This record gives sequence, C-alpha cells and structure tokens, in this order.
Amino acid sequence: MNEYFMGIDWADRMCSDSIDDNWEVFKQLVNDAAIQFVPTSTPKASKSPPWWTKSISVAIKAKHSALSRYRRSRSCADYANYKTKRNIVKCKLRTAQKTYEQSLLNKFKSNPKAFYSYVKSKQKVKPSIGPLEKTDGSSTTSDEEITDVLNRYFESTFTQEDLSYIPSPPFRSEESICDVNISESIVLEKLSTLKDKTPGPDSIHSYVLKACAHALCTPYSICP
Repeated sequence: MNEYFMGIDWADRMCSDSIDDNWEVFKQLVNDAAIQFVPTSTPKASKSPPWWTKSISVAIKAKHSALSRYRRSRSCADYANYKTKRNIVKCKLRTAQKTYEQSLLNKFKSNPKAFYSYVKSKQKVKPSIGPLEKTDGSSTTSDEEITDVLNRYFESTFTQEDLSYIPSPPFRSEESICDVNISESIVLEKLSTLKDKTPGPDSIHSYVLKACAHALCTPYSICP
C-alpha cells in the first residue's frame, strides 16, 4: 500500500483551491486503497475461552483416553492413571486462565479494551434498556421507539437560549493568520503516534494512516 501511495502525484490530484474538494479526493483514494490492499476476514465464533491452548487440548484428549481405558478394564491402575490425567487438565486450565488474566492486567494501560471485553464476557446478566413509557402512557415495543423516547428526554434538558439578544465579544483582534506552514516532518510525527482507534465518519482507519505515514505525510501537508 505504501508503494501505491508513493506512486500517486498528490499535487496533481489535489490541485483544487477548495480544501473540501481536496479532502474528498484524498479520502476517496485512501478508502479505495484500503479496499484493494487490506485483506478482510469474517471472525469465527469460538466456543473455547481465550486462554485455551493446544497443550490443554492434548491433555484433555489424554484424559478421555485414560477414562475409556478404565471403563473397559475397571482396574485400579487404570483408574489411578485417569485421576492423574484429570488433575493435569485441571492444573493446566487454572494456570492458563490465571496467566491470561494476569497478562490483561499487565497490558491494561496499553490495551484497556481487551480487559473490559473479558470482564463483560464473564457477566451472567446482560444489561438492557426498556421498555420505556411514552408520552401517551403506552410502553415502547421496539428499539426505534426507545431511541425516540430517550432523544426527546435529552432534548428537554437542553437550555433554551434567548437568541434575540447576542452580546458582542468584548475584544476582537485585528491580527490574522496569513502563513500556515504544515511541513511533511510535522505530519509524519503526528501520523506515527496515532493510536489504534475505530474509524470515524471518514471511514479511514488510524492503523492505515500510521502504517503508511511516510507516504501520506505528503498529501496531508498540501495546502490550497
């Protein structure tokens, strides 16, 4: 993707005097490149807990084999072997869960989402909203009606300002910003320190901007 962006003549593509037009061109090029180069996948729902490891699966398989052997023979030796395999599985499960939870705590500052996602998955009661009472006394029956009721309530708490009298600011500066210097080095520094966040209305993911910072610092520094 970096090579693709490097091959674009940004000065020619973003030649409009309107910053809005240039932004639309930039946004379209970046989103098209993301569709073309960024692989997509559909995550599969896993029934196993996040701390599950291959060694646990192997230990459980060995436990089941030992149990089957004991059921066939009913010997004390096979039962003792089964208990040993069973205890190994319990120990591995406890250790793996404890290690995973400790890693979430250690990485809490850098990745708090993983911690809260795990805590939420352990909740047995899922919080929900509704039904709510509408203005006519009836109850809401859909998510759209709940949204409307909440929106009306929040709207009612807004302060109604008197727009007939708007005071003038006590001081107005006569100075204006004439020259704005946005260099590629400044843009590169800002893009390189972006955090991994969910895309906003522009649909551009911060990871794309960060990974392609050296190529995208040029169009970001172009001023109409």
